[in-house]
Amino acid sequence: MITGFEYNFSWSKFLYHPQAFWGEGPDLITSVFANAGAVLESRDPVADGRRFYKLGSEVTYRCLSWFALSGRYDFVAPNSKDSKESFHVIGPKLIFRSNWNSHEQVTLSYTRWFYGAHTKGEAPNDYTHEELDDQMFALSFGMWW
Repeated sequence: MITGFEYNFSWSKFLYHPQAFWGEGPDLITSVFANAGAVLESRDPVADGRRFYKLGSEVTYRCLSWFALSGRYDFVAPNSKDSKESFHVIGPKLIFRSNWNSHEQVTLSYTRWFYGAHTKGEAPNDYTHEELDDQMFALSFGMWW
């Protein structure tokens, strides 16, 4: 069983109210999210009754028509049977777009994981004897319509 929610709040929409704000200007967008799941019944005793969740927030400041700054924080608890598997993630981003409401973006991001004492990789790969990476730089391109 898995469930989740996300809520996004535009500070410009709030401050311009009752006038409409269509995204054609600076904005501060705050997002909060949570996901939770549980293994209700399993033949594997390690997984049986296990619960897991993730909580987080992302704040994006769209300061220019072509540029935005963003920062994200996640707390991940992958195993209710061992709280020392829990870990934190931070991720600042630089976002480049062609215009305020364009449907494409290029993102340069950095991600840093702060692992718990028992954090480990999971199936299908056996990471029990290898150290997990704790940093990542990424350059990504996205387009939507």
